Amino acid sequence: MTMSMTMRRVMKRKNKPVVACGPVVLTDELFRADIVRWLPDVSVGTFNASADGAREQVRRWRKAGYQHFILLFNPVDTPGENQPVTDQINLTYDNPLIGTQEDIFGNRFPDMSDVYTVDKKPAEPTVVVMGHHKGLETFRERVWPVRGGIYEAIAIKASGGTSRGWLVSQLEDLYSEILNLTEVLCNAEV
Repeated sequence: MTMSMTMRRVMKRKNKPVVACGPVVLTDELFRADIVRWLPDVSVGTFNASADGAREQVRRWRKAGYQHFILLFNPVDTPGENQPVTDQINLTYDNPLIGTQEDIFGNRFPDMSDVYTVDKKPAEPTVVVMGHHKGLETFRERVWPVRGGIYEAIAIKASGGTSRGWLVSQLEDLYSEILNLTEVLCNAEV
């Protein structure tokens, strides 16, 4: 029995990541062109403005066979350097898991601990927050307000995918990090 073309494409993408970005990152044409040129099998996309849109986008990526995701966040305040994201807080009163239960998103109430895969825990945790964030200055961790990406991370985690998140300060400094991550992900055992 031969494998269909679609199935072969899905199998080929199984360890290829999606690079999803905030709008500022994605509009950097040079960055996008470099990523597409260096990593032709990688899908490059932007964050969705709504929880429903994010759910649909992640569903399409997962059905296409992608399981690893690199999320590049544009914080409201620019950090001094690129930082790996260790956690998130969703204060938007919306969630991509609200609505009809879908098999691709698994359990209705998935475990949301360890949303982001971090190879080495940084000395200071980096938490991204979307929504009304007043009052969070009492947190021990530095909290970085962002305008997108949280919904995608929730849907990715619920669907069994893995996410690695980065706060973006300098795009140029992320090239080697993305290439290294892609190499690790593409060579990971399925």
